[in-house]
Formats: sequence, C-alpha cells, structure tokens
Amino acid sequence: MTTMAIQSRPVQTADDELVAQMRQFEDDSNYLALHHHVLLDQFPEQWVAVFNGQVVSHGTNINAITKELASKRIPPNRVVVAFLSRRRRTLIL
Repeated sequence: MTTMAIQSRPVQTADDELVAQMRQFEDDSNYLALHHHVLLDQFPEQWVAVFNGQVVSHGTNINAITKELASKRIPPNRVVVAFLSRRRRTLIL
C-alpha cells in the first residue's frame, strides 16, 4: 500500500488579509515618498492615486479620481492619494 503525503496549507484568516493590506498600503506610501519628485514633474498641481506600486489615477479633481477608482473596481480605502504641489501649504486641523 502506497501512502501519499498531503501537504497542508496554512489557513489564511481575516487578520492575515488585513495585515497584507496594511503592508501594501505602507509599500504604496513609500513608493509615493520615494518617487515624489518624479511624480511631481509628471503631475504638477494634481491629485495622484497609487495602488499596488503604480499610479492608477491622477487629475485636478478628487471627485473624478474617486469615480475612476470605482470604475476600475479599486477599493478607495486601500489607495494612497496625495496632492502634488511645489507650493508649501499650511493645514489647520
């Protein structure tokens, strides 16, 4: 009688998925920071959305970007979005 070894795969939990999403968001934030000057040259005075290490949308209207993300079925809560400008702005929170 021949026995076959069954390889078990680790069960992926919701926590694992959340950790993976958080790591991806961190990677996308780092991508935006590392490529800020290049992106600023390409998209001055525009909103830029980064997902999975690439620019997935850009433009001057944040609402249009949100609609484009929806049309591409990209979850907006997993996208890093920043406004690229050479002018310094003061934010009052």
